[in-house]
Formats: sequence, structure tokens, C-alpha cells
Amino acid sequence: MRMTNYIASIIKIGLVCVFITQANTITAQEETNALDEIQRLYDDDKFEEAYNYLSFQVEPLFSKESIDNKLEILKWGIKLSFLLERFNDLDNYLNRYMSFEPDIPLTEFSNPQLKTYISKLLDSQSKSLVYVYKHPQNIDLAPATITIYRKNDIERLGARNLIDLMRITPGFAELGDNNERVIGTRGSSNTTLQDILFLINGHRITDLLTSTNAPDWISLDYVEQVELVKGPGSALYGGSAFNGVVNIVTKDGRKNYQEISVDVGNGGDINDINHYNYKVNYQFAKKIKSSENLYLSATLLQSAGSIIDYAQSEEQLVLDDVSGDSVLRSADLDGTEFINRYAPSYDILLNYQRRNLQVTANLQSSTFIYSRPSSLNLWQSLEADTLRNLRRRTDRRQFVQLEWSLPLNLRLKLSGDHFHKDFYTNAYSFGVEDNSRLIGDERRGTFNLEYFHKKDKSNGASNNLLVGVETYFNNWRYNYFQEDSLSLKLSQNIDQFSDIDEDRMEVVGAAYMQAENHLVPNMLVATFGVRLNYHNVYSRFDNIVFGKTYSPRAGLVFLPRANKNGLRKYKLKVLYNSAFLPPPFLYRRGGITGFVGADNLIPQSIESGEVTLFGDLNKNLSYNVLVYANKIDNLISRQSDTYINEETEKRVTGSEFEIAFKDTVNTTSISMFMNFAMTKLNNFKDSVRHNYFALFSPDLYDEEDNLERFPRTHLNAGITVGFDFDRNIKVTAGLTGQLIGKSTISSTYFVNVSGVLEESTESVSQDLPSAFVLNALVNLHWDKYRLGISMFNATDKEYYLPSAVSRIQRQRAEGRMVYLNFRIRLAADD
Repeated sequence: MRMTNYIASIIKIGLVCVFITQANTITAQEETNALDEIQRLYDDDKFEEAYNYLSFQVEPLFSKESIDNKLEILKWGIKLSFLLERFNDLDNYLNRYMSFEPDIPLTEFSNPQLKTYISKLLDSQSKSLVYVYKHPQNIDLAPATITIYRKNDIERLGARNLIDLMRITPGFAELGDNNERVIGTRGSSNTTLQDILFLINGHRITDLLTSTNAPDWISLDYVEQVELVKGPGSALYGGSAFNGVVNIVTKDGRKNYQEISVDVGNGGDINDINHYNYKVNYQFAKKIKSSENLYLSATLLQSAGSIIDYAQSEEQLVLDDVSGDSVLRSADLDGTEFINRYAPSYDILLNYQRRNLQVTANLQSSTFIYSRPSSLNLWQSLEADTLRNLRRRTDRRQFVQLEWSLPLNLRLKLSGDHFHKDFYTNAYSFGVEDNSRLIGDERRGTFNLEYFHKKDKSNGASNNLLVGVETYFNNWRYNYFQEDSLSLKLSQNIDQFSDIDEDRMEVVGAAYMQAENHLVPNMLVATFGVRLNYHNVYSRFDNIVFGKTYSPRAGLVFLPRANKNGLRKYKLKVLYNSAFLPPPFLYRRGGITGFVGADNLIPQSIESGEVTLFGDLNKNLSYNVLVYANKIDNLISRQSDTYINEETEKRVTGSEFEIAFKDTVNTTSISMFMNFAMTKLNNFKDSVRHNYFALFSPDLYDEEDNLERFPRTHLNAGITVGFDFDRNIKVTAGLTGQLIGKSTISSTYFVNVSGVLEESTESVSQDLPSAFVLNALVNLHWDKYRLGISMFNATDKEYYLPSAVSRIQRQRAEGRMVYLNFRIRLAADD
């Protein structure tokens, strides 16, 4: 009944919004009369009168206009200020336009001199906008350190998925887990507990069951821009945004084109078509009219993974299948396995925009083939039945989000999600004995209403205020099954997820605000935000607690005056952020061995301070250097087969450095980057809850670095060179190298001199050695075609990822992978 009432309320709200939108259409029609008057004066060559009419009649009502009308007003400002040679005003109008839309449509300006001026301004400023903070924002003003990858960067780097991008971003690292692929950030190394929130066009796609979304499930084909935010993000997004946020900004249909791309590669048995790697993508973009467009992307992929032949490996890290004191099957030291293997999967995205409405819809299905069973012995057989019945994790995810821009600077979002899970878990490697299965569905409905006020100033600065309320509910239907070893039939275990007569509903609500104020216009900017959280399990407002009930943030940005070339060599950010992370549903309500949470498990929380110095040394060279200090309370970690909150607080400190160079000389372009990250963790000496400034009192925490299962250092570097031979032929070649530093692990197993595992009587601290991984690519662009070859781990380096899920605390990383890439643009307006 509660679900029915909730859905009915959502429908009523939607009908009201449609009515308001229609009313807004009438208002917009009336407002168009002012633009018609400017057009009439312009046609009569009365440019001065048109400009004055714009300045004194239209501009005072700018904040009340719809987004479409605002863009039209700004376009008239650009045209008229250029004709009247008011270049300061022209720059102001251009900057204001780019605060709403990152790409200025040059085709809408007929004057060739104006087009040239705009192009040069864009090139000189290299202006970057981010959308992760719920409105278009200059990255320099964002209260966090953010790395942006645009679609041309993704192609230049040859990235296959988000993991490829995150690997080369300072602060992120790939970790080992044979159940899924995991990324950690700034020292985090938990398994299944993902502390990074993933968004598509601002919509959260993290599920309730495990609080995860594996980064390689998201197709990069439909990506316009990836925004990697390092540091807590709960002040806007609540739980799951514990130590990072990844926002995917998708492509749209403002430019007409159709495109097909095909990638094929090796990694499996080339005699079996089922073992090939392939990806096929189709994209369609249609500009229906100036205020309406449609974009569609459909991807089908399969990965056979990279083959690992242990008979030829330097180390044979394989364990026996053991039940009690009995060895069921000895370790297969001459066997093979496949790393990062996927059965056929798909990812479909639709983006539709019409005036004040945007619809984003996404369908994903991903089937991950487990590389090894829980025992860490190899599979005895790799035949089809084994792959189908034993070694898979299937995730299906669908969502649709409707976003309206309403009158009075309001924005409404309504969305619905469906998650389907089908996990096999296996005790042994040799057969089907003791197999269990988790199957279920999760549905989410979300309501979000925001007020955004932007007060523009004559000098181009603007003070911004964002206020929002959000509520979403999750309804679950999860069950465990036990599989009979002979008949392979499933029988349901007792319901370990819900109590008798429980309605299986979880409700989350929040109110949040963020204010951005120019204390000194375009020089000193302060940001403050806070989110109040309601959670029907962990935060019911009966007790106001930091890290559960509220999550504040604050930032101060200093931007010195630009030099004569329009560059700022030294810019500074001082940031404070906080966040919390509720235990995932699986830990709280489930009962799978190895994923059980203690009865008293509570959310973990974090406070983070950061100082960042960044700037542009010249028009080609930029840099970013930062230091951070985080305090983590109630860290959730695994102890034996149970997840608990650690009693002592954690002090995580680190530094990151990044430098990038881009230049074009004649017909040759070059792009280079290098970054470095270093992380350290100290335990506090007692279980007392300290304030944040205790991080800077050395007598309160241990001097010993206790960082585990995360690389202490990470160095990345890359270079890409492009050669334009004529208008239709271009060749690009690139190299990317990763030097992954040592990781410390604690395990009762160690590697002897023969490269075989031995067991000790107690856990021993060990170092996983550092590794250098090299990637390479070459692409040929010819007219509407692109042909290329890309190679990952080109030297087939044998190295290991730290892993919290396995007894040996390590997992083999991906071996060499080679892909052939082909793309054809069928039609375009370029």
C-alpha cells in the first residue's frame, strides 16, 4: 500500500509539473516579443539602439528568463557588442554564454571575423566547465580537485573503459577482487564497499545491495566528458560519495551524425569465436530543431580476458581446495585462467532534449566471469557448462531520468531505477558442490527539486546559490538459493534479507544547499555547503550526529589577476569536505559467507582538508600540486569473514602532482602528461573520537605507516603525437606508462624461492613488488574512417593487485591485450 501511495504521489507531482511547463511555454512566448524587437532594430541597422534596448530593457529581467531565452539574449549581446567594437562587453557575454553551454555554436554567427575572434578566445582561455556540482561551473571555482577527460582525450589515450582513465589519474588505483573490478582512491582498499559515487548526467547509478557500480560497465562511446572528483562529495550527494565522485556527461544530438565503430582483440583461444574480445557501437545524433535533439548509443561487447598460463608464470600462486582437514583437489600449478572476462553484455543510452526538458535513459547488462573461485585454486574445466553454471555475476541496470527547468529558477528531477542481480558463489573449483546463488531485484524511485539562483555582475562574476530537497526509496526482493550438486536444481534458503511482514522498503531523504560568493570579483571566491540526511535505518533526526545527520563542506579559491597573455600562473584552493558511507545492504541484511556485517555495524565517516596550487605557466603548460589530510572514523574493514567498524580512527595523508603540455607546430600536434601520487596511513593510538585538527598532533597517532592493500606511490606518464598530412589524412601515435608502487599486505601465505605459495602459522606483513606497465596505440584517420591498433600491458608484465577478498591478499593483474579498432562515420553535418 505504501508503494502504491508513493507512486500515486509521484504521478500527481508529474502532472503538476507538466501544467507548470505549459504555463512556462506561454510565458516564454510573451518574452519572445522583446527579442523580436531587437531583431527588428538589427535588421534596420540600428545597432546602437538594439544594444541599448538589450542593456536597459532585456538584461534587467535576465534572471527570470528560461534557459533558451537566456542563450538567445547572450547571442544578441555577442553579435551587437562585436559590431560596436565593445570588446570588454563581448568577452563578458562570451563567458556568460559558456557558463550555460560549453560549446559556442559558431554556425549561428555569420560574421567570419566574429567566428575567428570566438575561436581564438576559446583557444587562449581553454575554458573547462564541470557539471558535477549540479550547474555548469568553471573548474577553477569548483570546491574540489577535479580531473576532466573529454571525448577527444578518451580517443587520444585509447581508453577502453573508465578503469583505463582512472588508472592514470593521480589518487586512483585498481585493486584486486575476483568478484568484480574495483577502484580505490586515496588509500581506500575495501572490497565490495565502493566509496566512489558514479553518476550519469547527475543521476546516481550506485545500487543499494553493494553500493557499487563497476567502472568497466559504463561504455565510453556515449561520453562527452568524464569528471573525476577526488575527495568527499556527501555535501551534495549523501552516502556513497565518500572519497570521490565520477560524473559522466553524455553526448547530445545538437550535431547530426551517425557512426559505427568495431573493436576486436585477442586474449583467449583464437580457435573459438566465443573467446574473442569484441565491441560494436552504433551512435545516432539528430538535431530536430534548434530547441530539440535526440542522441542514441548502443554498444554490444564481449571480453575473453587475457589468458594466464601458470605453467609459464614466474610465480604459481594457487591453493588447494580444502574442506576442513581434507584436500579435495590439489593446487593446479600448470593450469590456465582468464583475467577480466565478460560474457556478451550491452549498454544502451538515450538522451532527448526539448526546450526545458531533458530525458536520459540507460540500459546496461553485464556478465562478469569469475577469474578464480573462493578457494583460489584454478577451475578444473573451462568448457561451456562450467562457464555458464559456475562462474558468473550478472548485473542488469536500467534507469530513466526526467529533468525539467521550471519557472522561478526551479529544476525538477524524477527518475526510476531497476537493478537485477544474479550471483553464483562457489566454495571449490573442481565441480558444482556447495554452489549457492543470490538472485533478486531492486527498484528505486527518486524525487528531486532544486532552486538555483545566479546573480550576474557587470564584471562577469556571478554569485550562485543552490538549494535542493531529495527523497528516494529502494524496494528489494533478494533471495539465496542452494544448488544441488547432482541435479543442479536450486532450492531457496531461509529469507536472510527481511523480517516477517516487513515491507522491504528503505527510504532516504535530504535537504542541501551550496553557496558560491565572490568576495573579491573574479579573484577571491568562497563556497559553503551542507546536506542534512534522513535514513530510516541510520539517521532519523533523533540525534544530530556529524557523518550521519549532516555533512558540511567549505572552500576558498584565490585567482590572482591574469597576466598580459590572459593566463594565471598561480591559483590556490583551500578546501574542507566531509562525507559518510552507510554499510551496504549486503553487509547489513545478507548472509553470504565472507560478506556478513557485525550486528552493530554503523556508517563510516570522513573529514578531508586539502590545499591545491595550480595554474598555467604558459599557453601550453599547466600544473597542479596538492596535499591532503583525511580523518576517517568507524572504518569498515574485514576481519576473518565478518565486516566490522575499526575502533581507532585513521589518518590518511598524501600528495599529488600533475603537469600537462599541449602544443601544435605546423601540422604536428603533441600532448604530454605526467603525474605522481603518494599515500600514507597512520592509526590513532586510542579509540577516542578526536576533532579534525588532531591530525596535526603527532603525539596522538602512531608514527608507523600502516597503509595496506593500496600502492604507496603511483607514477603515470604519457605522450601522444599527431601528424596531419593533408585535410583528410591524420596519424596519431601514443605511449602511456604506469609505475605502480609497492603495496603492503598481511597474509599467512608467502611466496617461496620457487615461486610457490607456502603457509605460515601466523599472518606476515609482505610487500607486493612495484610494476611498470606500458600501453601503446596507433590510429590512422582518413576522411570519415579511422583504423587503429592498441595494446595494453604491451610487455606482458606479470604483476599483482592487492586484494582484501582473498586469503593470499593478491590477485593476478591483466596480461597483454591487443585490439584492432575500426570506425566509420556514416553521415555528419561537419
